[in-house]
Amino acid sequence: MSIKLRTVIRRISLTQILLRCIGVILAYVIGAHVTGQFHASSYMGAMLACTSTVVVMQAEDSRESMRKGWLRVVSTLIGAIIATTYLQFFPFSLHGLVISFCILEAICMSMKVPDGGVVAAMTLIIISVISQELPDLPPLTNGVLRFVEGTVGVFIGVAELWIVEQIQTFYSKKKGSNHRT
Repeated sequence: MSIKLRTVIRRISLTQILLRCIGVILAYVIGAHVTGQFHASSYMGAMLACTSTVVVMQAEDSRESMRKGWLRVVSTLIGAIIATTYLQFFPFSLHGLVISFCILEAICMSMKVPDGGVVAAMTLIIISVISQELPDLPPLTNGVLRFVEGTVGVFIGVAELWIVEQIQTFYSKKKGSNHRT
């Protein structure tokens, strides 16, 4: 086997792949279940929970994962509040979407949201488009569901990374104590 191929293969962590797959499965099932309790848009709940899980699991450690997760939750809340407020008073329209997007951008800039409000903007757009596709879904239900789904995904990703760190710490301590005997 060539040196380059071995180098590439060594970069692959089957443990991380397995754990990320478990995270996606948990996020999908829980996201779909949470949404399915309130509305038929459970596939959206699954997608948003999975997306949040994947983003948070990209962190190097649980501390960074918590930071990314907290930012994602706050940004999702900002986007959900603005989208829900807009949709409470007006039906979906492209003009309304653009105006609410401009308001969101100004709020995120003024609050110095670290990611520039990307997650907030995505949340606003997702809620708005879902409202267009499912006009009978009340805006408040739509906004709350999207926020909960994102938060569920964040929780799963952060918890999973924390558990992995605890397992690694346990085994490294165990290895260290075996060398002393």
